[in-house]
Amino acid sequence: MQSWFSILGRERQLAMAELAVVVKPSTPLEQHGAIAVGSGDMPTWERVGSTQRAGIVLGTCKSLDAATIMNLLDDLPTSGKIQLGVSVLGLKKNDYQRLAMQLKSVLKERGNSARIITSSDSTMLNAAQLIHNQLISSHGIELVIWEHHHTWWIGRTTWVQDIEAYTQRDRDRPARDARVGMLPPKLAQTLINLAQPEKSDMIYDPFCGTGVVLMEAALMGYNTGGSDISERMVEASRENMHWLQNIAPVSNEPEITVQDARSVTIPSKPGSRVCIVGEGYLGLPLGPEATQKEARAQIEELDRLYIDVLQNLSQQSCVRAIVLALPFWHIQGQEYQLNFLDSLDRIGYTFDQFAPHDTDRLTYRRVDQRVGRMIVRLVKKSEAKKES
Repeated sequence: MQSWFSILGRERQLAMAELAVVVKPSTPLEQHGAIAVGSGDMPTWERVGSTQRAGIVLGTCKSLDAATIMNLLDDLPTSGKIQLGVSVLGLKKNDYQRLAMQLKSVLKERGNSARIITSSDSTMLNAAQLIHNQLISSHGIELVIWEHHHTWWIGRTTWVQDIEAYTQRDRDRPARDARVGMLPPKLAQTLINLAQPEKSDMIYDPFCGTGVVLMEAALMGYNTGGSDISERMVEASRENMHWLQNIAPVSNEPEITVQDARSVTIPSKPGSRVCIVGEGYLGLPLGPEATQKEARAQIEELDRLYIDVLQNLSQQSCVRAIVLALPFWHIQGQEYQLNFLDSLDRIGYTFDQFAPHDTDRLTYRRVDQRVGRMIVRLVKKSEAKKES
């Protein structure tokens, strides 16, 4: 059975949780630091938001020997110059550069002309370097090498994230508004996957803002719908969806309406199922001098909001799963979370834990951010009892 690897995004636990839902349940999945290893059928990587690149595992060895590594490549081009990219986790910079030169020497001894591509500021190439140097092509190769439990693993990259497409959807869409948060398309894709929707399910975002979740769900082939309390945001979502239809093969025409998430009525047909996916209201912006008192005031206000939202959704039988990105705060060296998450049972919900780490909360936050995103997957207690 063929083994494969993927290089995880910055939030590794989040990336592993996404992989756990997009691979087949029987797929063994291991984490080797920044790298995940699985076997069997690979996921459809274009649908995975938190994986940077992926490929096949060529083999393992106990020591880093250039000739042994090159012996694992059995389909080298027979003519023309080879573009060989080298990425290594677990080596010092000097050792990394030395290994790259040794690989080039082995190729030369075997009659292959090669241009070696290495990182100038680390030991790992980035996605832009792979794309620019055409390392995933008939004359391009990227070797990814990493150490795990005193064994060196060797992989060959076969896929890399389309960073240009993500950038286009993130920066070129006509309606953007930093005041309501800037949910990255990659994270929206991950949130959708974490909801584990069936093909026939609708993805509904009751905090749709500028429509990032709706756009990504439509690109993934789901029926979508959304609402927002702000008429301006609803118009922004509609404008962005129309823009998307002009640049991508998307036929979905979602119903986007002005509604308060605390009283929203989700349009659904009898027997249909809906996954609630979205980034909730993150609260008022907090400046660099924000105090713990201000954080607690935000929490009190947002606790009331989300309790009302969830109680409303609990009355709608079409809702099968809820995945929300909620705010949490780092203020004066201390972390603050919404209080209602510690008493979900009082409002009729329970956490649906994320495999493979069996955690009920995932985080997405840059080191310098005061407000991060806490991702939760919730189910109604009544539904959880049925499944158990």
